Amino acid sequence: MKNLILTIVIAVTMCSCTHTWDYPPIIDTSHKYYVIDINSDVPDAFFETYEEASVYQKDFAEHHEYVIVKTKENYSVYNMEPKINLSEEKYKK
Repeated sequence: MKNLILTIVIAVTMCSCTHTWDYPPIIDTSHKYYVIDINSDVPDAFFETYEEASVYQKDFAEHHEYVIVKTKENYSVYNMEPKINLSEEKYKK
């Protein structure tokens, strides 16, 4: 009797139906994609996904040279060159 119950339990667990869940893709909203003209410091637009930003970039490619910048928070422009203090001794003539 125990063998029969054990066989039934094993058969039911081995032959049970399975279902594959189709989850929607996870969109990372912590980043924003800014579309910026290379001759400007101010972004023209920002988007939640790279695909949207690339469509915008392609739509206006005839009149602008756009780049797409990915940032975590707000876009800020900063100068990569160090600031030079011209009053220092090494810069005086």
